[in-house]
Amino acid sequence: MGGAGSMGRGGFIRSPTQGEVSNSSTMRRPLDVSFRRNSGMAAGLNPLAGHGNHRYEWKLLALIRVFLIVPLGQYHDDHRRCEALKDVLASSFNFETLADMPDTPNATTLPTHNAGTRNRAGIEALYKLSDIIADNVKKIDTTLTEKGLDFPALDSPFNPGLEQESYGLPGVLDGAAIIAAAAAQLRATVYPAPMTLVNTALLHNVSAALSIAAETHVAESLSSAGAQGLHVKELAKPSGIDPDKLSRVLRLLATYNFFREVAPDVFAHNRLSSLLDTRKPIQAILEKPEKKHDGTLGLAAAVGQLTDEGMKSTSYLTETVLDPVSGHANDITDLAFNRAFPDVKGTVWNFYDMEEQQYRRNRFAMTMEGSKHMSPAEAIVEGVDWTAPGPDALVVDVGGGVGAQSLTLSNKFQRLRFIVQDREQLITTDTKTFWQDANPDALKDGRVVLQAHDFFGPQPVKNADFFLIRMILHDYPDQDCLKILRNLRTAAKPSTQLIVVDNIMSYACDEPAANEIPGAAITPPPAPLLPNLGQANSTAYLMDVLMMALTGGTERTLTQVRTLLAEAGWKVTRVHHGAPFVLSHQKVIAVPA
Repeated sequence: MGGAGSMGRGGFIRSPTQGEVSNSSTMRRPLDVSFRRNSGMAAGLNPLAGHGNHRYEWKLLALIRVFLIVPLGQYHDDHRRCEALKDVLASSFNFETLADMPDTPNATTLPTHNAGTRNRAGIEALYKLSDIIADNVKKIDTTLTEKGLDFPALDSPFNPGLEQESYGLPGVLDGAAIIAAAAAQLRATVYPAPMTLVNTALLHNVSAALSIAAETHVAESLSSAGAQGLHVKELAKPSGIDPDKLSRVLRLLATYNFFREVAPDVFAHNRLSSLLDTRKPIQAILEKPEKKHDGTLGLAAAVGQLTDEGMKSTSYLTETVLDPVSGHANDITDLAFNRAFPDVKGTVWNFYDMEEQQYRRNRFAMTMEGSKHMSPAEAIVEGVDWTAPGPDALVVDVGGGVGAQSLTLSNKFQRLRFIVQDREQLITTDTKTFWQDANPDALKDGRVVLQAHDFFGPQPVKNADFFLIRMILHDYPDQDCLKILRNLRTAAKPSTQLIVVDNIMSYACDEPAANEIPGAAITPPPAPLLPNLGQANSTAYLMDVLMMALTGGTERTLTQVRTLLAEAGWKVTRVHHGAPFVLSHQKVIAVPA
């Protein structure tokens, strides 16, 4: 129960402690006054009900101090009480008399911490962050309204058409990134610090829950269930998992906005969970599990790969980096991955080539395909004049996987020629199947050639106009990257352009821009956001640590990329920064030095 002067549990103000109203010296002592947005006051009277009410808030602070320090009954006539009120109001902000108090505070009159009042840096940060969010929501709303579009709703299944239409409009993706960065920083500010620390350490449970949902085919079971969803007992049948355990897993995911719990133990899809759906019949998956991800968006495959070999590897990262030998060797056969999979004598790539790892190999190939859907449809097209050497220029897609990026370019530029290179085990299976399904005519007329090649060996193509190397260098430490880049430099003709597509890392602090390189400078986000946009760009930083554990590679800063290329005989000519949220679509363009 609340004591005298309180408003019960969670009340608006606290009671003065004993001695705070006993003498005149105490009257000038600052008090701890807490505000709440929802304290029972009418919204119009709440000084914090909306931003921009600082004038009323600081005066109300003084009034509260009056009521705490000059209680009714302490003075026995109105004149003496009035004089006391004036004295307290003036002393609250260090003015000689009440007449000295201005109507609106400014930088010189606002109370400061040194003057014996609270420091407002924390609350001002909240206002700034909330203003940033509100301003950018308004901008997005205006843009979408002009086109008659809505923003994709969280509770509705993923709609690729709406996503592309809305995010594709000018400023929407940029605004969404600013909102995401500000919202994450706002949460980090307002959420209790101990809980933030502990909850962050527990986030691996969310990854584990995603893995369980993917492996038990919950998304496919819900595919036709609609908004009413299915009971967990039905969802558990295809895999035979204990319904109670599955319910707990799905409830955790629903708490993190994956799936919706529409009734007790009844779950339905939302925008996020529907991305796990491969759109394949449950029976077909059970009969041929290794084919589950074939012909899909690849996002469910990415979840499987990241929460399987990815998460298992990072769980051994601490022991690996602290090992006096492994932690300093940069040996790609002695990584956290090797501790997680001790039977593998070699690299993760040797692991994928093992006959018994067909399912994981197929899944990884589709994961690379899925990365295409984490960016605008034609992101690979941007920032490079692909037809500058001529309409039938030759693009060599080095380590191209199934060739998803080459497919996008081939659809955009009908006369460009392509050679998709990768390991023989992949080229002769998944890559061939991918092109037979996506564009068989390109294979028949020779415009697209599939070539088995190990990029650590000499490059066989000597007349390439472009060497495209996407999401390759981040897989390896510098010494291995130099082998790849030098092989390409040896095969390059004077006019060959090297297109490095990777995450270009920014520091989480202010850094001097490499302004001498065209396109390198980035417009800083509004304060108090982190210079690298914080969690809005967190995927690259998460990938950096994953590469450390899984492949021994690293995501590099622009300076690191430029130094690496220079050592291999390449000169950086320009940089193209992709749109926000885009994974591995910053481009560094180089030519033979």
